[in-house]
Amino acid sequence: MQKRPVTLACVTDQMNCERIIRAARRLADVDDSALCVINVSDPDLSKQDSQSIEYLFSVSKKHDAVMNVFYSDNPYKVLANFIKENRVVTVVTGMPQGENSILSRLTARFIATDFFAVDQNGAAVQLFDNSTKTTIA
Repeated sequence: MQKRPVTLACVTDQMNCERIIRAARRLADVDDSALCVINVSDPDLSKQDSQSIEYLFSVSKKHDAVMNVFYSDNPYKVLANFIKENRVVTVVTGMPQGENSILSRLTARFIATDFFAVDQNGAAVQLFDNSTKTTIA
């Protein structure tokens, strides 16, 4: 029996990442995929907002998602391994931070995976070829 496809919500340790989880839930419902939430934090725990992480755990649970927290100096590697090993079909993040961002590297590597960025209002925008965008409500 094959494992169910996964929609992956990538969050930081900020409470406003709730919008990413909500948008990812809507997308997961469309393609009947499981929802996972991932946070890759700096190994230096003093740099982490633990209150926000706890809040995002509760938001994940409310949206029937499993939340994973990893500690690494190489978030790209952690995310790439997770996508590869967990049958991720859709990745949902905040808005990209530039052409050399982790998101740009992931979209180039996982060309068969759909990537969405979520704006501050919670609207998901599908990313194509790292630059072309189409708004998805």
